[in-house]
Amino acid sequence: MGQIENTIAVYERLKGKKYKITIDNGDEVVFRFGTEHYHHLAGYHYLTDVAGIAEPRDGARHFYRRLKNARIKTELITGSSHFASIRDRIDSFATIEEIVAPGKAKVIVDFDKKKADSKINAKYFLFKRAGDPLKGEPVTYYMLFLGYNNSRSEYYPATYVVEPSRKYVNGQTFFDCTIECLGSKISAK
Repeated sequence: MGQIENTIAVYERLKGKKYKITIDNGDEVVFRFGTEHYHHLAGYHYLTDVAGIAEPRDGARHFYRRLKNARIKTELITGSSHFASIRDRIDSFATIEEIVAPGKAKVIVDFDKKKADSKINAKYFLFKRAGDPLKGEPVTYYMLFLGYNNSRSEYYPATYVVEPSRKYVNGQTFFDCTIECLGSKISAK
């Protein structure tokens, strides 16, 4: 299975389920992975040199279905001159499953994008850290940012970022949380 096909397989396991985060500060956040979120999570919006990939003509949901059904050739995506900018996202896409795995975790609350010099609009983000600098290993942060759709009154997975620095975590407010998978309560669109 190729790297793009692997992201689809991972996303098939994630989509249609509700996830609930109970934060020690009393907040509760419920979100789901819909087909409309995959395009941005994978980073395809950066592939501006390939027609129909960065901004799919028929929308993100149809893009996902076409890619899943092999009606978009993965060579178009991997052949982009900008593919290197999303390679880490694609290669580590399965880490999203680890980030939302049921159990105890850490969550950033009230994400301050100014402290991170970022344009990401999100209130929360879950993350996983890999590597140990004390053992001479490079540290990488894998982060799932959660946005809020005011018109639908719901949280959603806004973006997935792979970062080899503390850029997004420095100065942020951390809380302990518990993550639950509430199962397949939503019809997959």
